[in-house]
Amino acid sequence: MLALRQSGLPDRNIKIAIINDAVPEHHQKELRSAGYKINYLSVDGSGRVLPGHRQTRAQLLDSTSTSIQMAGILALRTSITSGIVPGATINIYNAFGTGKQATTATVLPALQHAVRNGAQVITMPEIVTRDNAQEEALRIAIEAAEKDGAVILVAASGHNFIRASGSFSYAGLPVISVGGYSKPYQPAHWFEGALSGKRIKYTSPCRSLKHNLKPVKILNAKWNTKNEWTIEKYEDTVMLVANFRSDVAALLSKAEEVQARGVILAMPVIGQELKCSIPLFVVNTRGAKLMKEDMKENRSDFLRKFGNIKSTEPATVSKIATPRGSQEMPIDPDILAPSTKLLTFDPHNARKYTQYSGISGAVAYAAGTAALLLPARQEGETNTRFIKRALQNNAYPIVDRNGLVAEPTFYQGAGMINAERAYKSTLSAELTSIDLGKLPTGAKVYFIMLRGCAGAYTCKAFHLPAKHLYGTSGIISMRDPHDSGFSVKITFSPKIRLMQDGRGMIYANIQVPINIPQGDKLHYSGYIGIDQYELSNQAHPVNTIYIPYKGVAGQ
Repeated sequence: MLALRQSGLPDRNIKIAIINDAVPEHHQKELRSAGYKINYLSVDGSGRVLPGHRQTRAQLLDSTSTSIQMAGILALRTSITSGIVPGATINIYNAFGTGKQATTATVLPALQHAVRNGAQVITMPEIVTRDNAQEEALRIAIEAAEKDGAVILVAASGHNFIRASGSFSYAGLPVISVGGYSKPYQPAHWFEGALSGKRIKYTSPCRSLKHNLKPVKILNAKWNTKNEWTIEKYEDTVMLVANFRSDVAALLSKAEEVQARGVILAMPVIGQELKCSIPLFVVNTRGAKLMKEDMKENRSDFLRKFGNIKSTEPATVSKIATPRGSQEMPIDPDILAPSTKLLTFDPHNARKYTQYSGISGAVAYAAGTAALLLPARQEGETNTRFIKRALQNNAYPIVDRNGLVAEPTFYQGAGMINAERAYKSTLSAELTSIDLGKLPTGAKVYFIMLRGCAGAYTCKAFHLPAKHLYGTSGIISMRDPHDSGFSVKITFSPKIRLMQDGRGMIYANIQVPINIPQGDKLHYSGYIGIDQYELSNQAHPVNTIYIPYKGVAGQ
Protein backbone atom coordinates (compact mmCIF):
# COMPACT_ATOMS: atom_id res chain seq x y z
CA MET A 1 0.00 0.00 0.00
CA LEU A 2 2.95 2.30 0.62
CA ALA A 3 3.97 1.79 -3.02
CA LEU A 4 0.52 2.92 -4.10
CA ARG A 5 0.80 6.17 -2.13
CA GLN A 6 4.28 6.75 -3.52
CA SER A 7 2.90 6.38 -7.06
CA GLY A 8 1.57 9.91 -6.82
CA LEU A 9 -1.95 9.22 -5.57
CA PRO A 10 -2.55 11.81 -2.83
CA ASP A 11 -4.50 11.11 0.35
CA ARG A 12 -4.57 14.66 1.74
CA ASN A 13 -7.80 15.74 0.01
CA ILE A 14 -9.71 12.54 0.69
CA LYS A 15 -12.80 12.50 2.89
CA ILE A 16 -14.01 9.19 4.30
CA ALA A 17 -17.14 8.64 6.40
CA ILE A 18 -17.47 5.70 8.79
CA ILE A 19 -21.08 5.13 9.87
CA ASN A 20 -20.96 2.80 12.82
CA ASP A 21 -20.84 2.85 16.63
CA ALA A 22 -19.71 5.13 19.47
CA VAL A 23 -16.17 6.20 20.29
CA PRO A 24 -14.89 6.69 23.88
CA GLU A 25 -14.43 10.35 24.75
CA HIS A 26 -10.79 9.90 25.77
CA HIS A 27 -10.06 8.59 22.25
CA GLN A 28 -11.50 11.75 20.76
CA LYS A 29 -9.30 14.00 22.89
CA GLU A 30 -6.12 11.94 22.49
CA LEU A 31 -6.38 11.66 18.71
CA ARG A 32 -7.20 15.33 18.32
CA SER A 33 -4.16 16.32 20.38
CA ALA A 34 -2.01 13.96 18.28
CA GLY A 35 -2.99 15.82 15.11
CA TYR A 36 -5.29 13.24 13.53
CA LYS A 37 -7.98 14.62 11.21
CA ILE A 38 -10.73 12.50 12.74
CA ASN A 39 -14.07 14.14 13.53
CA TYR A 40 -16.94 12.73 15.59
CA LEU A 41 -20.66 13.17 15.00
CA SER A 42 -23.78 11.67 16.52
CA VAL A 43 -27.34 11.11 15.35
CA ASP A 44 -29.87 11.89 18.07
CA GLY A 45 -33.33 10.45 18.56
CA SER A 46 -34.96 12.94 16.21
CA GLY A 47 -32.51 12.26 13.38
CA ARG A 48 -30.34 15.35 13.86
CA VAL A 49 -26.61 15.04 13.20
CA LEU A 50 -24.68 16.84 15.93
CA PRO A 51 -20.93 17.41 16.38
CA GLY A 52 -19.22 15.26 18.99
CA HIS A 53 -20.21 11.84 20.21
CA ARG A 54 -23.13 12.36 22.57
CA GLN A 55 -23.45 8.89 23.99
CA THR A 56 -24.42 7.63 27.40
CA ARG A 57 -22.14 5.50 29.56
CA ALA A 58 -24.34 2.51 28.76
CA GLN A 59 -23.83 3.10 25.03
CA LEU A 60 -20.07 3.21 25.44
CA LEU A 61 -20.14 -0.03 27.42
CA ASP A 62 -22.18 -1.63 24.61
CA SER A 63 -19.85 -0.24 21.93
CA THR A 64 -17.48 -2.67 20.22
CA SER A 65 -15.11 0.21 19.28
CA THR A 66 -15.45 -0.94 15.69
CA SER A 67 -15.52 2.56 14.22
CA ILE A 68 -12.34 3.74 15.95
CA GLN A 69 -10.49 0.59 14.90
CA MET A 70 -11.65 1.06 11.31
CA ALA A 71 -10.38 4.64 11.51
CA GLY A 72 -7.03 3.36 12.80
CA ILE A 73 -6.60 1.00 9.84
CA LEU A 74 -7.06 4.04 7.61
CA ALA A 75 -5.21 6.79 9.50
CA LEU A 76 -2.70 5.24 11.93
CA ARG A 77 0.69 6.99 11.94
CA THR A 78 3.75 5.80 13.84
CA SER A 79 7.49 6.19 13.31
CA ILE A 80 7.68 2.80 11.60
CA THR A 81 4.30 2.20 9.98
CA SER A 82 1.16 3.97 8.81
CA GLY A 83 -2.43 3.35 7.83
CA ILE A 84 -3.68 3.21 4.26
CA VAL A 85 -4.59 6.90 3.96
CA PRO A 86 -2.93 8.67 6.92
CA GLY A 87 -3.58 12.12 5.43
CA ALA A 88 -7.32 11.65 4.88
CA THR A 89 -10.06 13.43 6.81
CA ILE A 90 -12.27 10.85 8.53
CA ASN A 91 -15.74 11.58 9.91
CA ILE A 92 -17.09 8.96 12.31
CA TYR A 93 -20.88 8.90 12.74
CA ASN A 94 -22.36 7.19 15.78
CA ALA A 95 -25.48 5.73 14.15
CA PHE A 96 -26.31 3.34 16.98
CA GLY A 97 -28.49 5.97 18.64
CA THR A 98 -29.72 4.82 22.02
CA GLY A 99 -29.65 1.12 21.12
CA LYS A 100 -27.14 -1.62 20.39
CA GLN A 101 -27.75 -1.65 16.62
CA ALA A 102 -27.87 0.85 13.79
CA THR A 103 -31.35 1.52 12.42
CA THR A 104 -32.67 3.11 9.24
CA ALA A 105 -33.77 6.08 11.39
CA THR A 106 -30.15 6.86 12.40
CA VAL A 107 -28.23 5.67 9.35
CA LEU A 108 -30.31 7.68 6.83
CA PRO A 109 -29.50 11.16 8.26
CA ALA A 110 -25.85 10.13 8.78
CA LEU A 111 -25.55 9.09 5.13
CA GLN A 112 -27.22 12.27 3.89
CA HIS A 113 -24.96 14.41 6.09
CA ALA A 114 -21.84 12.57 4.86
CA VAL A 115 -22.75 13.13 1.21
CA ARG A 116 -23.54 16.83 1.77
CA ASN A 117 -20.15 17.25 3.43
CA GLY A 118 -18.28 15.80 0.48
CA ALA A 119 -17.45 12.27 1.64
CA GLN A 120 -15.98 10.40 -1.33
CA VAL A 121 -15.93 7.00 0.37
CA ILE A 122 -18.51 5.81 2.92
CA THR A 123 -18.66 2.60 4.94
CA MET A 124 -22.10 1.43 6.10
CA PRO A 125 -23.04 -0.93 8.96
CA GLU A 126 -25.52 -3.76 9.32
CA ILE A 127 -28.92 -2.09 9.79
CA VAL A 128 -32.13 -2.99 11.60
CA THR A 129 -35.27 -1.72 9.92
CA ARG A 130 -38.70 -1.32 11.46
CA ASP A 131 -40.24 1.18 9.06
CA ASN A 132 -40.92 0.40 5.38
CA ALA A 133 -41.03 4.08 4.46
CA GLN A 134 -37.63 4.74 6.04
CA GLU A 135 -36.21 1.64 4.37
CA GLU A 136 -37.30 2.90 0.96
CA ALA A 137 -35.93 6.37 1.74
CA LEU A 138 -32.56 4.82 2.64
CA ARG A 139 -32.46 2.88 -0.62
CA ILE A 140 -33.17 6.08 -2.55
CA ALA A 141 -30.46 7.90 -0.56
CA ILE A 142 -27.88 5.21 -1.39
CA GLU A 143 -28.71 5.45 -5.10
CA ALA A 144 -28.49 9.25 -4.91
CA ALA A 145 -25.13 9.07 -3.12
CA GLU A 146 -23.73 6.94 -5.94
CA LYS A 147 -24.88 9.50 -8.53
CA ASP A 148 -23.23 12.25 -6.46
CA GLY A 149 -19.91 10.39 -6.71
CA ALA A 150 -19.74 8.66 -3.32
CA VAL A 151 -18.45 5.08 -3.15
CA ILE A 152 -20.25 3.01 -0.50
CA LEU A 153 -18.75 -0.19 0.93
CA VAL A 154 -20.44 -2.77 3.14
CA ALA A 155 -19.63 -6.19 4.59
CA ALA A 156 -20.71 -9.16 2.47
CA SER A 157 -22.63 -10.69 5.38
CA GLY A 158 -25.88 -12.61 5.38
CA HIS A 159 -27.49 -9.85 7.45
CA ASN A 160 -26.64 -7.32 4.73
CA PHE A 161 -27.61 -9.34 1.66
CA ILE A 162 -30.15 -12.01 2.59
CA ARG A 163 -33.54 -10.48 3.20
CA ALA A 164 -34.67 -11.43 6.69
CA SER A 165 -37.22 -10.11 9.12
CA GLY A 166 -36.07 -6.84 10.62
CA SER A 167 -32.85 -6.45 8.56
CA PHE A 168 -32.05 -3.97 5.79
CA SER A 169 -30.76 -5.57 2.58
CA TYR A 170 -28.20 -3.88 0.33
CA ALA A 171 -28.95 -6.38 -2.46
CA GLY A 172 -29.42 -4.65 -5.80
CA LEU A 173 -28.01 -1.33 -4.58
CA PRO A 174 -24.88 0.39 -6.00
CA VAL A 175 -22.49 -0.64 -3.23
CA ILE A 176 -19.26 -2.64 -3.11
CA SER A 177 -19.59 -5.73 -0.93
CA VAL A 178 -16.43 -6.82 0.85
CA GLY A 179 -15.46 -10.18 2.26
CA GLY A 180 -12.31 -10.96 4.21
CA TYR A 181 -9.37 -13.23 3.65
CA SER A 182 -6.70 -14.52 5.97
CA LYS A 183 -3.18 -14.87 4.66
CA PRO A 184 -0.93 -16.74 7.06
CA TYR A 185 1.90 -14.50 8.15
CA GLN A 186 4.92 -14.88 10.33
CA PRO A 187 5.75 -11.98 12.67
CA ALA A 188 9.07 -10.47 11.63
CA HIS A 189 11.39 -7.56 12.31
CA TRP A 190 13.87 -6.21 9.80
CA PHE A 191 16.27 -3.46 8.85
CA GLU A 192 15.65 -1.98 5.43
CA GLY A 193 18.22 -0.08 3.37
CA ALA A 194 16.93 3.48 3.05
CA LEU A 195 18.13 3.69 -0.56
CA SER A 196 18.60 0.10 -1.65
CA GLY A 197 15.39 -1.27 -0.09
CA LYS A 198 17.18 -4.46 1.00
CA ARG A 199 15.47 -6.21 3.91
CA ILE A 200 17.55 -7.88 6.61
CA LYS A 201 15.54 -9.84 9.15
CA TYR A 202 16.70 -9.72 12.75
CA THR A 203 15.85 -11.20 16.13
CA SER A 204 16.75 -9.98 19.60
CA PRO A 205 17.62 -11.85 22.77
CA CYS A 206 16.79 -8.77 24.88
CA ARG A 207 14.02 -9.25 27.41
CA SER A 208 12.45 -6.03 26.20
CA LEU A 209 13.28 -3.96 23.17
CA LYS A 210 11.38 -0.75 23.80
CA HIS A 211 13.96 1.53 22.22
CA ASN A 212 12.30 3.35 19.32
CA LEU A 213 15.05 3.68 16.71
CA LYS A 214 14.20 5.99 13.84
CA PRO A 215 16.32 5.79 10.65
CA VAL A 216 19.79 4.81 11.85
CA LYS A 217 23.31 4.78 10.46
CA ILE A 218 24.95 1.36 10.70
CA LEU A 219 28.75 1.11 10.73
CA ASN A 220 30.91 -1.95 10.34
CA ALA A 221 32.83 -2.37 13.62
CA LYS A 222 35.51 -4.80 14.76
CA TRP A 223 36.15 -6.07 18.29
CA ASN A 224 39.82 -6.93 18.62
CA THR A 225 41.52 -9.42 20.90
CA LYS A 226 42.21 -6.69 23.49
CA ASN A 227 38.47 -6.06 23.92
CA GLU A 228 38.82 -2.74 22.10
CA TRP A 229 37.01 -1.16 19.17
CA THR A 230 38.82 -0.41 15.95
CA ILE A 231 37.06 2.97 15.86
CA GLU A 232 36.89 5.10 18.98
CA LYS A 233 33.57 6.91 18.50
CA TYR A 234 30.33 5.30 17.37
CA GLU A 235 28.09 8.08 18.64
CA ASP A 236 24.53 7.90 17.25
CA THR A 237 25.27 4.81 15.15
CA VAL A 238 24.37 1.14 15.37
CA MET A 239 27.45 -1.08 15.27
CA LEU A 240 27.60 -4.19 13.07
CA VAL A 241 29.92 -6.78 14.64
CA ALA A 242 30.68 -9.96 12.69
CA ASN A 243 32.14 -13.23 14.01
CA PHE A 244 31.66 -12.33 17.66
CA ARG A 245 32.11 -15.19 20.16
CA SER A 246 32.89 -13.42 23.46
CA ASP A 247 30.83 -12.15 26.38
CA VAL A 248 27.74 -10.32 25.06
CA ALA A 249 27.20 -8.31 28.26
CA ALA A 250 30.76 -6.96 28.04
CA LEU A 251 30.24 -6.11 24.40
CA LEU A 252 27.10 -4.08 25.16
CA SER A 253 28.82 -2.30 28.02
CA LYS A 254 31.75 -1.30 25.79
CA ALA A 255 29.36 -0.21 23.04
CA GLU A 256 27.51 2.00 25.49
CA GLU A 257 30.80 3.62 26.53
CA VAL A 258 31.42 4.81 22.95
CA GLN A 259 27.82 6.14 22.81
CA ALA A 260 26.55 3.65 20.23
CA ARG A 261 22.77 3.46 19.90
CA GLY A 262 22.78 -0.29 19.42
CA VAL A 263 24.71 -3.36 18.32
CA ILE A 264 24.06 -5.86 15.53
CA LEU A 265 25.68 -9.28 15.83
CA ALA A 266 26.15 -11.51 12.79
CA MET A 267 25.84 -14.88 14.46
CA PRO A 268 23.26 -17.61 15.22
CA VAL A 269 20.34 -16.62 17.41
CA ILE A 270 21.32 -16.53 21.08
CA GLY A 271 19.28 -19.02 23.04
CA GLN A 272 18.93 -17.27 26.40
CA GLU A 273 17.22 -13.97 27.13
CA LEU A 274 19.46 -11.09 28.11
CA LYS A 275 19.05 -7.87 30.03
CA CYS A 276 20.30 -5.31 27.50
CA SER A 277 21.59 -1.87 28.40
CA ILE A 278 21.22 -0.81 24.75
CA PRO A 279 19.39 -2.54 21.87
CA LEU A 280 20.96 -5.75 20.61
CA PHE A 281 19.98 -7.25 17.25
CA VAL A 282 21.01 -10.55 15.70
CA VAL A 283 21.19 -11.11 11.92
CA ASN A 284 22.46 -14.03 9.88
CA THR A 285 25.65 -13.91 7.82
CA ARG A 286 23.72 -13.19 4.62
CA GLY A 287 22.04 -10.21 6.29
CA ALA A 288 25.39 -8.88 7.46
CA LYS A 289 26.75 -9.25 3.93
CA LEU A 290 23.85 -7.22 2.50
CA MET A 291 24.53 -4.47 5.05
CA LYS A 292 28.22 -4.41 4.16
CA GLU A 293 27.38 -4.15 0.46
CA ASP A 294 25.33 -1.04 1.15
CA MET A 295 28.16 0.43 3.23
CA LYS A 296 30.60 -0.02 0.34
CA GLU A 297 28.22 2.07 -1.77
CA ASN A 298 28.24 4.77 0.93
CA ARG A 299 24.67 3.84 1.83
CA SER A 300 24.67 3.16 5.53
CA ASP A 301 21.24 4.52 6.50
CA PHE A 302 18.79 1.81 7.50
CA LEU A 303 15.17 1.85 8.67
CA ARG A 304 14.09 -0.41 11.50
CA LYS A 305 10.73 -1.97 10.68
CA PHE A 306 8.47 -4.71 11.85
CA GLY A 307 5.35 -6.40 10.55
CA ASN A 308 4.37 -9.70 8.98
CA ILE A 309 6.19 -11.76 6.39
CA LYS A 310 4.07 -13.99 4.16
CA SER A 311 4.26 -17.66 4.97
CA THR A 312 4.16 -20.44 2.39
CA GLU A 313 0.64 -21.51 3.42
CA PRO A 314 -2.21 -20.59 1.01
CA ALA A 315 -4.75 -17.90 1.91
CA THR A 316 -8.25 -18.75 3.11
CA VAL A 317 -11.61 -16.98 3.03
CA SER A 318 -12.41 -15.56 6.47
CA LYS A 319 -15.72 -16.34 8.11
CA ILE A 320 -17.92 -13.51 9.39
CA ALA A 321 -19.17 -13.39 12.98
CA THR A 322 -22.96 -13.12 13.24
CA PRO A 323 -25.00 -11.37 15.96
CA ARG A 324 -26.02 -14.83 17.19
CA GLY A 325 -22.40 -15.70 17.95
CA SER A 326 -21.94 -18.15 15.08
CA GLN A 327 -19.80 -17.70 11.97
CA GLU A 328 -20.73 -17.74 8.31
CA MET A 329 -18.99 -17.54 4.95
CA PRO A 330 -19.28 -14.25 3.00
CA ILE A 331 -22.34 -13.94 0.78
CA ASP A 332 -21.35 -13.30 -2.84
CA PRO A 333 -18.74 -10.55 -2.18
CA ASP A 334 -17.43 -8.32 -4.96
CA ILE A 335 -13.91 -8.44 -3.51
CA LEU A 336 -11.93 -9.84 -0.60
CA ALA A 337 -9.65 -7.67 1.56
CA PRO A 338 -7.30 -8.56 4.45
CA SER A 339 -9.28 -9.11 7.63
CA THR A 340 -6.80 -10.46 10.17
CA LYS A 341 -4.06 -8.83 12.27
CA LEU A 342 -4.47 -5.34 10.84
CA LEU A 343 -2.61 -2.61 12.74
CA THR A 344 -4.92 -0.02 14.28
CA PHE A 345 -5.56 2.15 17.36
CA ASP A 346 -5.77 0.37 20.69
CA PRO A 347 -9.44 0.62 21.78
CA HIS A 348 -8.30 1.44 25.33
CA ASN A 349 -5.50 3.90 24.54
CA ALA A 350 -5.46 5.93 21.32
CA ARG A 351 -1.74 6.61 21.66
CA LYS A 352 -0.96 2.92 21.37
CA TYR A 353 -1.72 0.52 18.59
CA THR A 354 -2.78 -3.08 18.38
CA GLN A 355 -3.98 -5.68 15.89
CA TYR A 356 -7.58 -6.03 14.77
CA SER A 357 -9.26 -8.98 13.07
CA GLY A 358 -12.79 -8.94 11.67
CA ILE A 359 -14.89 -8.18 8.61
CA SER A 360 -15.03 -4.46 9.50
CA GLY A 361 -11.25 -4.38 9.11
CA ALA A 362 -11.60 -5.73 5.58
CA VAL A 363 -14.22 -3.06 4.77
CA ALA A 364 -11.90 -0.32 6.09
CA TYR A 365 -8.96 -1.69 4.08
CA ALA A 366 -11.05 -1.74 0.88
CA ALA A 367 -12.37 1.77 1.64
CA GLY A 368 -8.84 3.15 1.93
CA THR A 369 -7.84 1.44 -1.30
CA ALA A 370 -10.88 2.90 -3.07
CA ALA A 371 -10.00 6.37 -1.80
CA LEU A 372 -6.44 6.13 -3.17
CA LEU A 373 -7.64 4.94 -6.58
CA LEU A 374 -10.32 7.60 -7.07
CA PRO A 375 -8.02 10.28 -8.58
CA ALA A 376 -7.14 7.84 -11.39
CA ARG A 377 -10.78 7.53 -12.54
CA GLN A 378 -11.54 8.17 -16.20
CA GLU A 379 -14.59 10.08 -17.40
CA GLY A 380 -17.65 8.19 -18.53
CA GLU A 381 -18.50 6.03 -15.52
CA THR A 382 -19.52 6.54 -11.92
CA ASN A 383 -16.94 6.36 -9.16
CA THR A 384 -18.55 3.18 -7.80
CA ARG A 385 -18.45 1.41 -11.14
CA PHE A 386 -14.84 2.49 -11.75
CA ILE A 387 -13.63 1.35 -8.32
CA LYS A 388 -15.47 -1.96 -8.50
CA ARG A 389 -14.07 -2.69 -11.96
CA ALA A 390 -10.52 -1.65 -10.98
CA LEU A 391 -10.56 -3.82 -7.85
CA GLN A 392 -12.20 -6.86 -9.46
CA ASN A 393 -10.11 -6.80 -12.64
CA ASN A 394 -6.90 -6.86 -10.64
CA ALA A 395 -7.76 -9.28 -7.86
CA TYR A 396 -6.25 -12.73 -7.41
CA PRO A 397 -8.46 -15.78 -6.74
CA ILE A 398 -7.57 -17.90 -3.74
CA VAL A 399 -6.03 -21.15 -4.94
CA ASP A 400 -4.63 -24.20 -3.18
CA ARG A 401 -1.11 -25.60 -3.38
CA ASN A 402 -1.97 -27.27 -6.70
CA GLY A 403 -3.17 -24.05 -8.29
CA LEU A 404 -6.86 -25.05 -8.17
CA VAL A 405 -9.52 -22.55 -7.09
CA ALA A 406 -9.92 -23.35 -3.40
CA GLU A 407 -13.30 -21.68 -2.78
CA PRO A 408 -16.24 -21.05 -5.13
CA THR A 409 -16.73 -17.53 -6.44
CA PHE A 410 -19.90 -17.06 -4.39
CA TYR A 411 -17.61 -17.10 -1.33
CA GLN A 412 -14.65 -15.15 -2.68
CA GLY A 413 -16.02 -13.01 -5.53
CA ALA A 414 -13.23 -11.71 -7.76
CA GLY A 415 -10.64 -12.75 -5.18
CA MET A 416 -8.03 -10.96 -3.08
CA ILE A 417 -7.60 -7.22 -3.47
CA ASN A 418 -4.35 -5.94 -5.02
CA ALA A 419 -4.19 -2.14 -4.88
CA GLU A 420 -0.78 -1.57 -6.49
CA ARG A 421 -1.67 -3.83 -9.40
CA ALA A 422 -4.97 -2.01 -9.93
CA TYR A 423 -3.11 1.27 -10.35
CA LYS A 424 -0.34 0.02 -12.66
CA SER A 425 -2.19 -2.53 -14.82
CA THR A 426 -2.48 -1.92 -18.57
CA LEU A 427 -5.22 -4.54 -18.97
CA SER A 428 -8.92 -4.25 -18.08
CA ALA A 429 -12.25 -5.86 -18.93
CA GLU A 430 -15.62 -4.12 -19.05
CA LEU A 431 -17.27 -7.33 -17.82
CA THR A 432 -16.22 -7.89 -14.19
CA SER A 433 -18.35 -10.96 -13.35
CA ILE A 434 -20.70 -13.43 -15.03
CA ASP A 435 -23.86 -14.73 -13.40
CA LEU A 436 -25.34 -17.45 -15.58
CA GLY A 437 -28.30 -17.83 -13.23
CA LYS A 438 -30.38 -20.98 -13.60
CA LEU A 439 -29.24 -22.76 -16.74
CA PRO A 440 -30.63 -26.33 -16.89
CA THR A 441 -28.07 -27.69 -19.41
CA GLY A 442 -26.45 -26.54 -22.59
CA ALA A 443 -24.25 -23.60 -23.48
CA LYS A 444 -24.20 -19.82 -23.34
CA VAL A 445 -21.90 -17.38 -25.12
CA TYR A 446 -20.49 -14.23 -23.48
CA PHE A 447 -18.67 -11.46 -25.31
CA ILE A 448 -15.92 -9.88 -23.23
CA MET A 449 -14.67 -6.41 -24.16
CA LEU A 450 -11.01 -5.80 -23.25
CA ARG A 451 -8.60 -2.88 -23.18
CA GLY A 452 -4.89 -3.58 -23.47
CA CYS A 453 -4.93 -6.25 -26.20
CA ALA A 454 -3.91 -4.03 -29.10
CA GLY A 455 -0.78 -2.18 -30.17
CA ALA A 456 2.24 -3.51 -28.28
CA TYR A 457 0.22 -6.22 -26.52
CA THR A 458 -1.64 -9.40 -27.33
CA CYS A 459 -3.97 -11.46 -25.09
CA LYS A 460 -4.90 -15.10 -24.52
CA ALA A 461 -7.79 -16.51 -22.48
CA PHE A 462 -7.84 -19.56 -20.20
CA HIS A 463 -10.24 -21.30 -17.81
CA LEU A 464 -9.68 -21.75 -14.06
CA PRO A 465 -12.56 -23.81 -12.60
CA ALA A 466 -13.33 -24.22 -8.91
CA LYS A 467 -12.53 -27.65 -7.50
CA HIS A 468 -15.72 -27.70 -5.37
CA LEU A 469 -19.21 -28.08 -6.85
CA TYR A 470 -22.21 -27.79 -4.55
CA GLY A 471 -25.19 -30.01 -5.25
CA THR A 472 -28.42 -31.01 -3.53
CA SER A 473 -26.83 -34.33 -2.65
CA GLY A 474 -23.67 -32.79 -1.20
CA ILE A 475 -20.33 -31.25 -2.11
CA ILE A 476 -18.37 -32.66 -5.03
CA SER A 477 -14.62 -32.10 -4.64
CA MET A 478 -12.45 -32.80 -7.67
CA ARG A 479 -8.71 -33.23 -7.87
CA ASP A 480 -8.80 -32.09 -11.49
CA PRO A 481 -11.96 -30.08 -12.32
CA HIS A 482 -11.06 -30.12 -16.03
CA ASP A 483 -11.49 -33.91 -16.34
CA SER A 484 -14.63 -34.50 -14.27
CA GLY A 485 -17.91 -35.28 -16.00
CA PHE A 486 -19.50 -32.61 -13.81
CA SER A 487 -17.06 -29.88 -14.84
CA VAL A 488 -17.96 -26.73 -16.75
CA LYS A 489 -16.29 -26.50 -20.16
CA ILE A 490 -15.32 -23.14 -21.68
CA THR A 491 -14.00 -22.60 -25.17
CA PHE A 492 -12.70 -19.26 -26.40
CA SER A 493 -12.41 -17.57 -29.76
CA PRO A 494 -8.93 -18.31 -31.14
CA LYS A 495 -8.10 -14.65 -31.70
CA ILE A 496 -8.96 -11.31 -30.16
CA ARG A 497 -11.12 -9.27 -32.54
CA LEU A 498 -9.95 -5.66 -32.49
CA MET A 499 -12.43 -2.77 -32.61
CA GLN A 500 -11.85 0.61 -34.23
CA ASP A 501 -11.33 2.30 -30.85
CA GLY A 502 -8.49 -0.09 -29.96
CA ARG A 503 -10.55 -2.35 -27.71
CA GLY A 504 -10.43 -6.08 -28.13
CA MET A 505 -13.30 -8.58 -28.00
CA ILE A 506 -13.18 -12.25 -27.12
CA TYR A 507 -16.08 -14.67 -26.79
CA ALA A 508 -16.38 -17.41 -24.19
CA ASN A 509 -18.65 -20.38 -24.90
CA ILE A 510 -19.63 -21.75 -21.47
CA GLN A 511 -20.96 -25.33 -21.49
CA VAL A 512 -22.81 -26.55 -18.41
CA PRO A 513 -22.70 -30.21 -17.22
CA ILE A 514 -25.39 -32.44 -18.72
CA ASN A 515 -25.02 -35.61 -16.63
CA ILE A 516 -26.63 -34.27 -13.45
CA PRO A 517 -28.81 -36.72 -11.48
CA GLN A 518 -32.56 -36.29 -11.98
CA GLY A 519 -34.00 -33.70 -9.61
CA ASP A 520 -30.57 -32.48 -8.50
CA LYS A 521 -29.11 -28.99 -8.75
CA LEU A 522 -25.46 -28.15 -9.09
CA HIS A 523 -23.90 -24.81 -8.11
CA TYR A 524 -20.76 -24.28 -10.16
CA SER A 525 -18.24 -21.46 -10.45
CA GLY A 526 -14.76 -20.54 -11.57
CA TYR A 527 -12.78 -17.89 -13.39
CA ILE A 528 -12.08 -16.84 -16.94
CA GLY A 529 -8.48 -15.62 -17.03
CA ILE A 530 -6.96 -13.23 -19.57
CA ASP A 531 -3.18 -13.11 -19.95
CA GLN A 532 -1.62 -10.00 -21.51
CA TYR A 533 1.71 -10.44 -23.33
CA GLU A 534 4.14 -8.05 -24.90
CA LEU A 535 4.58 -8.77 -28.61
CA SER A 536 8.31 -9.22 -28.04
CA ASN A 537 7.83 -11.78 -25.25
CA GLN A 538 5.11 -14.41 -25.53
CA ALA A 539 6.55 -16.60 -22.75
CA HIS A 540 5.63 -14.59 -19.67
CA PRO A 541 2.46 -12.48 -19.27
CA VAL A 542 2.90 -8.93 -18.00
CA ASN A 543 -0.67 -8.79 -16.61
CA THR A 544 -3.45 -11.23 -15.84
CA ILE A 545 -7.07 -10.52 -14.96
CA TYR A 546 -9.69 -12.95 -13.67
CA ILE A 547 -13.42 -12.72 -14.37
CA PRO A 548 -15.49 -14.82 -11.92
CA TYR A 549 -18.48 -16.80 -13.14
CA LYS A 550 -21.18 -18.79 -11.33
CA GLY A 551 -24.45 -20.51 -12.06
CA VAL A 552 -26.89 -23.26 -11.17
CA ALA A 553 -27.39 -26.33 -13.37
CA GLY A 554 -30.16 -28.89 -13.12
CA GLN A 555 -33.91 -28.90 -12.61
